[in-house]
Amino acid sequence: MKKWFRYIAVLSAVALLAAACAEDEPAGGGGGGEEEPTEKIPVTVYAQGAITGDFNYLVVPSVNAAKLRAQELNEDPEFPAEITVEDADTQGDPEQAGPVVETVVSDPNTVAVIGPAFSGESEASGDTYNES
Repeated sequence: MKKWFRYIAVLSAVALLAAACAEDEPAGGGGGGEEEPTEKIPVTVYAQGAITGDFNYLVVPSVNAAKLRAQELNEDPEFPAEITVEDADTQGDPEQAGPVVETVVSDPNTVAVIGPAFSGESEASGDTYNES
């Protein structure tokens, strides 16, 4: 059951990202010519959790799924953003969450965080994420 929850959480995060980056069609369009490609907005999604370590098998599949979906969206010329999925490895250790959270919140392109994957790192990260 937890495995499905993680997959749903990843898909939900990517769907929210896609919805947030969607542009409305301009009013009164008519030109009929070819549209010039729009410049894609750079955004970053961080995957926080045990990317390495003893429990990485619980986190890596959802991170890989997010990277695959980001690649698909990046290849779509109509998608308005260029998504970078960054690993934010804590090895599931709450003590390693602090520096990771500071990196995430200091990145001006951050739009989402997948994770934290474990309750200890969630507790260590939550207040900073909420304030940010």
